Amino acid sequence: MARFLFTRGLWLIFIEVVVINMAWFYEPGWSLTSGFLLFQVIWALGWSMIFLAGLVFLPITAIAVIGFAIVFGHNLADGIRPEQWGELSWIWSFLHVSSYEQVFPNMGMIFAYPVVPWIGVMALGYLFGAILQKPAEQRDRLCLQIGTGAVGLFLLVTLGPVIALLPLMETVKGNLVDIFTIFGRVPFFFYILHLYLIHLSTATWVFMTFDITNNSLNWGFFGNFPDAYSPSLLRAYVAWILTLLAMYWPCKWFVGIRRRHKQWWLSYL
Repeated sequence: MARFLFTRGLWLIFIEVVVINMAWFYEPGWSLTSGFLLFQVIWALGWSMIFLAGLVFLPITAIAVIGFAIVFGHNLADGIRPEQWGELSWIWSFLHVSSYEQVFPNMGMIFAYPVVPWIGVMALGYLFGAILQKPAEQRDRLCLQIGTGAVGLFLLVTLGPVIALLPLMETVKGNLVDIFTIFGRVPFFFYILHLYLIHLSTATWVFMTFDITNNSLNWGFFGNFPDAYSPSLLRAYVAWILTLLAMYWPCKWFVGIRRRHKQWWLSYL
């Protein structure tokens, strides 16, 4: 378990730096021409897995204490600012504060997802796995209690309802469920591929609509929108639906690959 978590964490960090940065900016993450690296959720999950690789050697109660302490206590460190660390300010940004850091003369880093809160979430996720292994009746009761309690305390306002609805969702059947199950079987594959699909689709639409060929996704970071551009919620929903439709068949194909082949490296995709 520890070895898998450690190597999987390193793999996710590599994917964030090289593959995902390329998906956002059409430049390799190691290219100095982009001016900065963007570290987002996959990066944070990777580091969280590396830390969890050490935590798994502790008793389950110790992991629970550490997880809850981080989740409920990390905001107590909000008063500490990166600039207080001087030249090592990037370390505090990496750990706790979302910020931009000029780490090298020609390369900055945007720490969009600090790792400390995610280490706590990862530890509690490991604890939650133990709950899911309990007998069905006990597991369902605990899921309902945890989910509704989290929502009532305004904690885990996204995960809370999902946890509470887990017992119900297991009983839902039908074609629509089968379609979404395909996505759920290969979430990492879906995430990586959909970034490239969205970027390519956006670049194509921007060229056809505004005759612009530069990196259109920089709009979201720098606000360099064409004068004729107007946001549209309907267009966003249409793009969302079309993206899901386009992603279904590649994901279904990859589900078949993983079902037919058991090579160890497929567990990393």
